Amino acid sequence: MEMRKIAYVALIIIALACTDNSNNSDNQLIVTHFLEDVRSLERVPSKNIITDFTAEAKNMAAVEMDLNKSNIQEFLTQGKKYSYGVIICENHTIVRITDFEDCQQSNSWSACMPHGQGFIKKGDLVFQKGFINNIIGTPDSQKRIGYLFE
Repeated sequence: MEMRKIAYVALIIIALACTDNSNNSDNQLIVTHFLEDVRSLERVPSKNIITDFTAEAKNMAAVEMDLNKSNIQEFLTQGKKYSYGVIICENHTIVRITDFEDCQQSNSWSACMPHGQGFIKKGDLVFQKGFINNIIGTPDSQKRIGYLFE
């Protein structure tokens, strides 16, 4: 009887460990797939996809930077050294920079804003592409975080 209890407890511990790792692994896949194919987010059955992405991006990114008008140019210049750049606005906008060189001067950001693709959450995710200033909006009090990935 004692052996049964030990086996039962061991099974519960293994199940919990697998469940925790599975969620982490799923979030890693969300990040990896998004970096390779922006439209992959449309196939993820999560109501909080941007929040899920952000949680794992913190673990996977080489650089994480709170963005504002005074440091966006530094982020974009640094981004040219990395394979991928992503900007998240609060929990409603996510954009991957697709070309750091193809940019358009933005008076509101005082920087040459590159081309990107991503989503704005308006109930459902709405696909966006163009210069990122038109996707992330103008500088204001919203929290914007930039991530750079190898």
